[in-house]
Amino acid sequence: MKKLKTHLPQFRAYVEIDLGGPVTFGSQSYIISTLNTMGFETPYDCEPKEWIMPDYDVIKKFDPEIIIMEGKMYRGITQEEAMERLKEQGLDKTSAFIERRVFTTPGKLDFLAHHGPDFFNSAIPWIENIYQLMSDESKHTNINTGIE
Repeated sequence: MKKLKTHLPQFRAYVEIDLGGPVTFGSQSYIISTLNTMGFETPYDCEPKEWIMPDYDVIKKFDPEIIIMEGKMYRGITQEEAMERLKEQGLDKTSAFIERRVFTTPGKLDFLAHHGPDFFNSAIPWIENIYQLMSDESKHTNINTGIE
């Protein structure tokens, strides 16, 4: 994995999932391992934990280029709700917010938080699409959905 990672451009990413409150992830999480393997670094890559209550000052200093938000199970989160929540958290000065590179996971069910077969069939291709969009810096594509 390290060999693959060193050959990919790295993009700064922050992931937050609503598990009854905001949660992010450290190096012991399959979500972060997947993102690292696919070319993303996160603010808690070196933190030997799975679940972390986010420190928004750490996130601001990290200045993510993309933010991925997943809503509460059975509810999901809209783009507008995600942007409002980030503003409330003081993350509206981050590169991701300013460039509107805030991605909301599709649907109302767990997407990244579900580690079953759908993670491989749906979540990984979705993350690959985000990576490709970042790599291409396409101005003609809707950065949130990947639809031209």
